[in-house]
Amino acid sequence: MAKDYYKLNVQEMISISPGKVCKTVSISKSVKDSLGFWELKEKKHNNTTSKKLEKQYHNFEISKNSQKNLQSKVEWLFLYAKSRNVKTYTNKIIKNYKCGFITLTLPSKQKHNTAYIITQMLDEFLQQLRKRLKMINYVWRLEFQANGNAHFHIVTDTYVDYYFAKKVWNKILLINGYIGPYKNKMSALSYSDYCKNFGTKKNGEKIANEILFKRYNHGKSTNWSDPNTVDCKNISKGGSISYYISKYFSKKEKSSKKNELDNENNSFALRLCYWSRSLSRCKSESMPTQYYESNIFELLKKDESIHLVNYDYCTVIYFEFNKLSGFIKELLHRYYIKSRQEIQYIPAT
Repeated sequence: MAKDYYKLNVQEMISISPGKVCKTVSISKSVKDSLGFWELKEKKHNNTTSKKLEKQYHNFEISKNSQKNLQSKVEWLFLYAKSRNVKTYTNKIIKNYKCGFITLTLPSKQKHNTAYIITQMLDEFLQQLRKRLKMINYVWRLEFQANGNAHFHIVTDTYVDYYFAKKVWNKILLINGYIGPYKNKMSALSYSDYCKNFGTKKNGEKIANEILFKRYNHGKSTNWSDPNTVDCKNISKGGSISYYISKYFSKKEKSSKKNELDNENNSFALRLCYWSRSLSRCKSESMPTQYYESNIFELLKKDESIHLVNYDYCTVIYFEFNKLSGFIKELLHRYYIKSRQEIQYIPAT
């Protein structure tokens, strides 16, 4: 009797993301109405009031969910970025440019709490990039250096020239009192002192004398008012590089770190990372297999370059797009274009 009253509907669901395709199984129950027609059974909810979740203080530690989202947003950013040639301020041509990886640092000891650095300084820098370079798509995250200073990593598909970024960031640093202490410290150094303090890389490797001499002369010629507070890496088309950057952005610090000026009162709801609204729309939707023009999951299984993993509740195929066969590349390419158009995502040009 009960067997005739309800039936289980089992359906394979597929979701496609940059670099992976996931297969799950959706199970729903149908019941007969009074006329004998099958209808999906609605979920029942009790009337008890659910306990309101209270937001916890992050203590400057990025949650697992935020780490996962960070990696996903960077991967979507790279996927949708257009490969093109760009010209630098010094008239050099960067071929196949897709994205930029920017790091912002402080040249002297941090004297404001990190909330101030983010809301008054980082936000101003990003506003300048949005206004002057028309930047739309980007991700940033906060980290702390060994000396306790906050610094930031930004990934964007807009080309940001090193000299432009340094000019904008150093102006913000000057206004907020971070250039003066650096200038006073460096002006007191002789060339031998400079070589002693800055002549070795982080890995212990010695820096060539001609490079040190050039850097020291630049500092003297600018009266130490133009510190090297910015690093810009140009990311060309390449799956392994984009994967490395996305993993770097989602890495978890070994221990919770913050500046000595930070506390729960001034940092409770502070963002530790952020992605633009355009990237918030980039998500992998789980759809029935018949939604896709071909069974992409089964086709991918036959490709020798993929890596298949069976988890408890799903099966995932990981892949590098450039290593796939031409037919599968074309299928995925059409899907990605369709997805981008549906959410009206506009990559930088």
